[in-house]
Amino acid sequence: MIQIKHKATGKILLEVKSNNLVGVNLSYAFLDGVNLRWGDLTNGNLRYADLEGADLREANLEGANLEGADLTGADLTGSKNIKSFRCGDFNRESYAVKHEDKIMFKIGCFWGTIDEALPLIRDKYGVDSYYEKLVTIYNDMMMEQ
Repeated sequence: MIQIKHKATGKILLEVKSNNLVGVNLSYAFLDGVNLRWGDLTNGNLRYADLEGADLREANLEGANLEGADLTGADLTGSKNIKSFRCGDFNRESYAVKHEDKIMFKIGCFWGTIDEALPLIRDKYGVDSYYEKLVTIYNDMMMEQ
């Protein structure tokens, strides 16, 4: 069972009796610290959701839209179809999310494919930078899953 509670009052706003949240629309939701452990968020819309400190352990995030989502401090231990890594000038937390036929990257405010990310990385860090290699490794690793 998954419960989403109001941060200030603790009032239950949404209670789901199963872990099936396939295709759920939680865009712009304030989910700071929410327990989504074991949740199946396949193809979920988490666009601009505040997931700071959320428990996403063992969750399935295949195809999830994380554009603009705040995953600061979210626990992704054992989560499926998402990998986190640190890169860039500020060693920021970045994410690779598996979709059916591609990998989407969340790097800072950027959300897009490797084909969209690499030109931006090359412009800023140069060709064959550590940053480019890291994103390529994560893309290849996720595609093989």
